[in-house]
Amino acid sequence: FPVTISWTVQLPTNNCTVGAYGDGNRPLIVYSGVSDKVFDFGSLTNTTIQDLEVYATNPDNNTCIHFFNSVGGSVINCKLHGGSWVLRNVGSTGRFYYINCEL
Repeated sequence: FPVTISWTVQLPTNNCTVGAYGDGNRPLIVYSGVSDKVFDFGSLTNTTIQDLEVYATNPDNNTCIHFFNSVGGSVINCKLHGGSWVLRNVGSTGRFYYINCEL
């Protein structure tokens, strides 16, 4: 079943992983907010998001995953839908990995 949120998810620390584990389908996160980002990983180091499905409902003004001035990160085994920017990386440094994803 989908989880609907209306706020931007921001992490408070570096070296974090947001994801699911176990068997079955990926958890579906549906974003119904009016902000421009579902997951905002600005200025963080080594952030990973994995095994999730993210759907942004506003095609004109949403980004599913946003790295901004970040240092390294990974998006692994995710499905990202909707939004004008599905995955965005601006002003970041280091290595970023996008593995086995559907955009």
